[in-house]
Amino acid sequence: REGGVDTTSVDLQQQRRQEPRLFWLDQTGALQKLQYGAHGYASNFCLSILDQNFRPNMNEKEAVELVRSCFEQLRVRYILNSP
Repeated sequence: REGGVDTTSVDLQQQRRQEPRLFWLDQTGALQKLQYGAHGYASNFCLSILDQNFRPNMNEKEAVELVRSCFEQLRVRYILNSP
């Protein structure tokens, strides 16, 4: 055991070889695997853009451009316009 984690588990050893993953844990303890995420008041705008444009095989340049488009929409749509 390492820090309360059973490191002898075959499943855990397989998980360590996988790509990084993102999860959402809600207040009831339900765990959901996600491909992307956004939080806060403006998350509805960002999640809408991510829903339409996210692809699992994006390269870094495409991902940065997608995040920039989220920020651009926030500048246009959010009540408090930031410079």
